[in-house]
Amino acid sequence: MSRRHLLAGLAAAAAVAGCAPNTTDRVKHEYAGTPPLGAPILDADLPAGQWTWIDFPDTSCGDGTSTGLGINRGTGQDLLVFFDGGGACWSYETCAVGTATHKAYGSADFAADVTAYLPGSILDRTQLPPTLAGATVVFVPYCTGDVHGGDTIKTYTAPLASETWHHVGHENLKAFLKRLGATWPSPRKVVVAGSSAGGFGALSNYEAFRWYWPAAQGYLVDDSGPPLVGDDIPAAERDAWYNAWNLGVALDAFCVGCRTDLSDAVAQLSRA
Repeated sequence: MSRRHLLAGLAAAAAVAGCAPNTTDRVKHEYAGTPPLGAPILDADLPAGQWTWIDFPDTSCGDGTSTGLGINRGTGQDLLVFFDGGGACWSYETCAVGTATHKAYGSADFAADVTAYLPGSILDRTQLPPTLAGATVVFVPYCTGDVHGGDTIKTYTAPLASETWHHVGHENLKAFLKRLGATWPSPRKVVVAGSSAGGFGALSNYEAFRWYWPAAQGYLVDDSGPPLVGDDIPAAERDAWYNAWNLGVALDAFCVGCRTDLSDAVAQLSRA
């Protein structure tokens, strides 16, 4: 299925390698206290109803170059944030051969993608339900190979070669939220959505959105990033993700149980 068709399905939903065990230090305090804010994005830089690329120099793609956000400013109080999908990598073989879709992503990549995705996807505001009319739509690119959940730089080696990746998708999201939170301090609704790797990203980062906007009506739409039960995702692969990406920084803050059962994220978020 093409990425555009996945996005179209998500719009409909909105209308209604062995390794050691994952022993990364468990972080339980990431979302404590008042969330930090950065400089707001000026209205003059965001023409209403138009897609605009905003550079974030304090972010990083897989190759170390910075990335940014695509934003289509609406006229209402709602915020819809979409995490893009693609492949992931967690070993020399998967990272060097190119399992991950992008290792760099900038304004030119966004200009090509937004044309390909429109019309008919969740990024097409004419397809949004009336309850989200006027929402600001935010596109989060995917270029870190870590399903938007990483917080580390990893060098993978082979006998005659090496491959370095900045697996910092979760760190990027925190940089984005600092400015989004300053620009939209009190949205009425916050919809966090994603497709494929972006579905995992929406799930693993949803708690961060609730930290910034606890009073908003919050919605999570995880399309095709299924948090399968227990070892339906094999333990060796799950451990590889935690170890390669430092995934615990994103997940342990609300779901330590995810280390053995990723589906526990749904239960924990539901309880919260």
